[in-house]
Amino acid sequence: MHRTFRGILATMLIACGVADAAGYAQAQNLLTIAAPVSGQTVDGTLSFSGTAFVNSITRRGTIRGQTNTGVECRGTTTANLTFSRGEGTMVCGQLSTRFVFSLTSRQPPVGTGTGTLSDGRKVVLRIGQ
Repeated sequence: MHRTFRGILATMLIACGVADAAGYAQAQNLLTIAAPVSGQTVDGTLSFSGTAFVNSITRRGTIRGQTNTGVECRGTTTANLTFSRGEGTMVCGQLSTRFVFSLTSRQPPVGTGTGTLSDGRKVVLRIGQ
């Protein structure tokens, strides 16, 4: 019984991890999935880096980070982990974006996405390592 409980607990900690500085998952809390997120405009003039935090029960979360020019960014996201897809919005200063993403791995979270800035520029996103 004790060995089974340890196995279940280890699986839960891996599934609900947080990314360290190298982008690898580490245990944080059983309800939060965290992953590094980065993105840039297709023309390469603006980039973003930050972290997404998603509640593993509600599948809703937040994104925080900043642009390469130092502007703070905040947003929200919703993930459908059953189908490994999601969507969200983010605001960085005067610019906002809507985006969609798909995950190729859920443990640790890894995937890509696309979006459009409020000024019409296209954005590509990378989730995880």
